[in-house]
Amino acid sequence: MWLYNHSCTWKKKQLVKYGRRWNTRMVVAHQQKEKIDSLLRRAGHALGSNGYIKFYQQAVGKVIKKMSPKQIEQAAGTVKEWNNSHPPAEIQAK
Repeated sequence: MWLYNHSCTWKKKQLVKYGRRWNTRMVVAHQQKEKIDSLLRRAGHALGSNGYIKFYQQAVGKVIKKMSPKQIEQAAGTVKEWNNSHPPAEIQAK
């Protein structure tokens, strides 16, 4: 009986972690949204269609391949900034 009354109690952990870990691909997808949408529209995939959803990641990959190393480096800097503090309010609202 004494053991149950005097044993260690563990601190309760937060069940849900709010927030997100950003990576370069996610930052590029947010910053280059117009280019990605236009690339998919030119391919014949309307916004919200099955083809749009199916080929979205391929379109993001194409946009990243067309970016210069300097632009990719800037996106990586944005990733570090957003992970350390927080993204801008308009990005958080989405």
